[in-house]
Amino acid sequence: MLKYKDNEKEYSRQYYLKNKDKFKLYQQKKVSLYPEREREYKRKYREKNKEQLKAYNKAWAKRNPGKVTAYSREYQALKLNRIPKWLSVEDRNKIKDIYDKRPEGFHVDHIIPLKGKNISGLHVPWNLQYLPARENVKKSNKF
Repeated sequence: MLKYKDNEKEYSRQYYLKNKDKFKLYQQKKVSLYPEREREYKRKYREKNKEQLKAYNKAWAKRNPGKVTAYSREYQALKLNRIPKWLSVEDRNKIKDIYDKRPEGFHVDHIIPLKGKNISGLHVPWNLQYLPARENVKKSNKF
């Protein structure tokens, strides 16, 4: 066992690894008791580490193109009020999987468009399909 004075950082790391659950509970309690303080801390951290966070986010987006697309489509659907409140977490995860597993050269298409001329569909798993990119562009917002 390491002595505290010998290697302070390693001792702290070992202690954390042995007591992860305790640390998580403490963090959750702290956040719930002092939400304003936590928001302020996070805001200052983002300001201080802007470039680092930007580089991290860019690298993450490059590793996860399907998720990036899923998140942007989810945002668009929310803006259009096309994600129903009754949609389960499991269905939301299915949507993310559909975007993540999209074959190369294909788009994820809404069978009934979110913003069609005469009809508007929902952002739900059973309204999504894979279409070749060229076909999807040609289809546009038509049903």
